Amino acid sequence: MIRRPPRSTLSSSSAASDVYKRQVGDQVEGTVAQLAANEDGQVILHVYHGSGLNSDAYAPILELSPSAQDQHPLISCELDVLCLVPKDTPLAALHAQVVAAMLLQLQVSAEMSPARTWHLHPVLSTHPITMVCPDGHSEQQAREHRTHTHIRLSLPLDRPLLHPRFALNSGAVQHAEKQGGIGGPRLSCTHVGLQPSGLEDGVEYLVDGEYDYYHYMQDGFDDNGWGCAYRSLQTIWSWFLKQGYVQRPVPTHREIQQALVEYQAKPAKHAGSKEWLGALEVASALDQLSDGEIVCNIEYVPEGADLEDKGNFLMKHFQTVGSPIMMGGGVLAFTMAGIDYNAELGQVRFLILDPHYTGKDVLKSIQPRWCGWKDIEFFDKFSFYNLCLPQRPTGQI
Repeated sequence: MIRRPPRSTLSSSSAASDVYKRQVGDQVEGTVAQLAANEDGQVILHVYHGSGLNSDAYAPILELSPSAQDQHPLISCELDVLCLVPKDTPLAALHAQVVAAMLLQLQVSAEMSPARTWHLHPVLSTHPITMVCPDGHSEQQAREHRTHTHIRLSLPLDRPLLHPRFALNSGAVQHAEKQGGIGGPRLSCTHVGLQPSGLEDGVEYLVDGEYDYYHYMQDGFDDNGWGCAYRSLQTIWSWFLKQGYVQRPVPTHREIQQALVEYQAKPAKHAGSKEWLGALEVASALDQLSDGEIVCNIEYVPEGADLEDKGNFLMKHFQTVGSPIMMGGGVLAFTMAGIDYNAELGQVRFLILDPHYTGKDVLKSIQPRWCGWKDIEFFDKFSFYNLCLPQRPTGQI
């Protein structure tokens, strides 16, 4: 174990990077708070970063003592600040910035006490954002506060980018069950790092947001030969989960089947069966599982050879919605995560996540065969296809 350097090694001229190394150089857990009395008999609170440490060896990261005159208003808030500084910022300047951030947060919190604070880094923002909101408000009031902040920051109003479940320290964005992978954790965004499709003068239009790649045999469940549409639905659900639209974990095959029974799209005997699903059933299951929040559009394509004629249609979907698309044709189902489109020539390459993969969750084994660019020859020319295009829920901030 690497021990932290003693506090004497840090001075007002030390760089911020030295403080960072000191914090991460030891295997610490959480914080330690200690009460002590000063020379005047006042009780002082010392807070140390770490656990099981000898507090005498380390300087406290926070020291609070009572005011000499108790004439200040009581503010109930979570004092939690986040400062971005260059690595070579002197410790004295870092201290000044932290103090300034704390004073600003106290000022804001005083206007809405009690208040709660959380930090976020939305994918559409170049820097982290700190939210300070009244604590104890109804969900409607909290939504109105977030909506106002979305508008002020020019963030889109069709996704909950500032919701507290996406706080940097909440871990909520890790909802998806990574342990379900084969030979390792389940993989996310498996298209990242792919070579270009090779289409001349094409423009890529891709899924907007993270997703997990679901395929045959994951979760210790043998669905080889019948579960491809279920896996496509699970990939789509993971996208909605990671974007914050749903909180329910990715549904199992049995839960999908039961949802279709409750939706009256399938008879009771369907639950527990190995019956295939098509795009219409996937749309119905998404509707039922999300309590009507996820609505899907269905696009019918008479023959696989006609898919290339849908280039403009698919381009608009990925530009405006950005969700993965489930596509079913013949006896196979796939997930489409984007297109490469030459609008002038009407040529398209399709970014396909193939759920029929049965191997280990290792990227080099998946790219580019099971996750990669496909031309029109990949599809059955004489089979019709239904495209299930999930839409973003409205009114969620």
